[in-house]
Amino acid sequence: MTGFMAYEYNLSGKWLELLKQTAPSVTQAAVLRDPALSAGIGMFAIIQSVASSLAVEVMPINVGNATEIERAIGAFARESNGGLIVTPGPPGRRFIAN
Repeated sequence: MTGFMAYEYNLSGKWLELLKQTAPSVTQAAVLRDPALSAGIGMFAIIQSVASSLAVEVMPINVGNATEIERAIGAFARESNGGLIVTPGPPGRRFIAN
């Protein structure tokens, strides 16, 4: 049996590791994800599982519309020592603020 997986969930833990290596002062990370996709849920779970070992608190930002995303990221950005991880979504899905 063979197959192909578009998203390798374990790599999402590496994104948090790379963020921490690039910006060692990061203590919290927002994760933009689509909760309607199993990939979005799975990737966030992996990121969460590595977060404590890196002393980083993670917070999901669920994909909704552009206004909701902008509001959530804006609120998160007011805090210091933060980083942002954007998980892949379905092809062709774009959010454009008016």
